[in-house]
Amino acid sequence: MNVTPQDAARALKDVDQVAGRSSTLRAYRAASPVFILWGLVWAVVNLCCDQWPGQAGGLWTAGDLVGFAGSIVIGSRMAGPERLNWRGVVTAAVVMAAAAAVVVLLRIRAVETLTALICLVVGAVYMVWGVWHGARIFILGLIIAGVSLAAGLLHPPHFYLWMAGAGGGALIVGGLWLRRL
Repeated sequence: MNVTPQDAARALKDVDQVAGRSSTLRAYRAASPVFILWGLVWAVVNLCCDQWPGQAGGLWTAGDLVGFAGSIVIGSRMAGPERLNWRGVVTAAVVMAAAAAVVVLLRIRAVETLTALICLVVGAVYMVWGVWHGARIFILGLIIAGVSLAAGLLHPPHFYLWMAGAGGGALIVGGLWLRRL
């Protein structure tokens, strides 16, 4: 059997596509527990904010600390401590610092508006991440950004219940979707 240059090129292209698809699926599987964790944090904190709206800032601070610590633990277990992606940790810290600077700069006082803004930024970050790592992550970011924008503009009754169910639920379901190969 003779292999033509076109056959060889086609075979190499097929191998490249399979390798790329395999890499994307591994990234989805790795991201899945982080999305589920943040979905739970989002749901629990928003449910607590609905009950104690005057404590929203402290509740979100505690929830963010739990989420970031959990994300670091998940990341270190997935990659091993010697391969923990410090760039991801630094990127998250930079995004948090930028969001905090925007809050200070704009002097946002309405907690619901602030919550929607930060969640909108998170959705945008997921969309950018998805551009580089796969359409499913982009779609999840788009859903989170859409939910956050709608909630921020409409201020539905029981805003925090809306954010817990729609936003937290989307992250949890999205994390399960990413896990499916």
